[in-house]
Amino acid sequence: MAQVIRFTRDYKNIKLQDSIILPEDHGKTEEEIEQLIEQKFQNWINIFENPLPAEEPVVDDQTTNSETITQEQVAESQSAEPDQQEPVV
Repeated sequence: MAQVIRFTRDYKNIKLQDSIILPEDHGKTEEEIEQLIEQKFQNWINIFENPLPAEEPVVDDQTTNSETITQEQVAESQSAEPDQQEPVV
């Protein structure tokens, strides 16, 4: 069975509540357990202080490279004879 060691730490008025799970026969001293807790806390601070940058949104190539169709082009294509219609690009 496992031993759950819960801990709470405060940093800049933010509370971290976490735990470390060790096997029942872990054999670690109180000092070693405290070092594990401190290492986990320092890792959390590092993530808090150095967040990953936001990803840039993916731009669809079709929307950036397409031509704009004007209202006049639409009107011209609708009024042309069916056999004389030019394809709208």
